[in-house]
Amino acid sequence: MKIAAFDIGGTALKMGVMARDGRLLETARQSINDSDGDRILQAMLSWLAAHPSCEGIAISAPGYIDPHSGLITMGGAIRRFDNFAMKSWLETRTGLPVSVENDANCVLLAERWQGKAAEMANFLVLTIGTGIGGAIFCQHQLINGARFRAANSATCLPTVPADAILVAIR
Repeated sequence: MKIAAFDIGGTALKMGVMARDGRLLETARQSINDSDGDRILQAMLSWLAAHPSCEGIAISAPGYIDPHSGLITMGGAIRRFDNFAMKSWLETRTGLPVSVENDANCVLLAERWQGKAAEMANFLVLTIGTGIGGAIFCQHQLINGARFRAANSATCLPTVPADAILVAIR
């Protein structure tokens, strides 16, 4: 089984075809910015059209995400994804099953599945990029918290001059 995998970031959309065992069979990257929500969706549809052997879709995205419904209640830097039903939007257009999860949670789950945390019962992940994210694994479970916000700030790092930071510290 092949799965189309998408990692939506603040500066790039990473696309891939993944085998069920986690091997990446093909990858691509497209530069984006936080106002490119519609362009991201079109790039995903184009990738799927070019890879018809995919039988499912997995999406890693910033923000507050209900992984059961695939609803993104707050899309981090990508405001187009605020209150966006990503799962149903893609399922309607492709007929494929879709999984949507917060990007930091995806990092945590990947580390637990095939990474350094494979044998750990408790650990946390902190992601720092365009935004800041986090995920918690406690007693062999991903902790989602109320409204799927546990450990996830879903905020963008501000662009602040270094001298302003020094003034703020004094």
